[in-house]
Amino acid sequence: MLSRKVSSFRQRLAAVGETTIIDFSLLGQLDQVSDSEAGKVFRVFIRGHVRDLICRVMAQEVSLLCGPKHLPTGGDKFRSGSSTGRIQIDGKREEIIRPRLRQRTSGSERPKAAAKK
Repeated sequence: MLSRKVSSFRQRLAAVGETTIIDFSLLGQLDQVSDSEAGKVFRVFIRGHVRDLICRVMAQEVSLLCGPKHLPTGGDKFRSGSSTGRIQIDGKREEIIRPRLRQRTSGSERPKAAAKK
C-alpha cells in the first residue's frame, strides 16, 4: 500500500513539473514500516534534513563573511571556534553546534554580538 502512495506522490510531483530528488533510503525505510509509523519516520527524516540545511546555511554565511576555511580574507571578521546553540524544528528544540565569528576593532577583538551594542 505504501509503494502505491509513493508512486502517487511521484506522479503528482511530475504533474506539477517540479524537479525533485528523492532519497531512496527514505523510501526503503518507509516500505519497512507500517502505515501508522510512516508519518513518524518521514518527520524524523525531514527534521534531519532541515537541521542539515540550517547548518549548511550557517557555514556558507561564515565563508562569505570570513573567507574559506584556512584561507582567511584578512577582513575585519574572523572565525572564532564554535558554540552550542538551539533550534526549534517541528516544535522540538534541538542542540546544534554553531560557528562563532569575531570582529576586529581598533586592535582588540570582541565578539560580534557585543560589537552591535
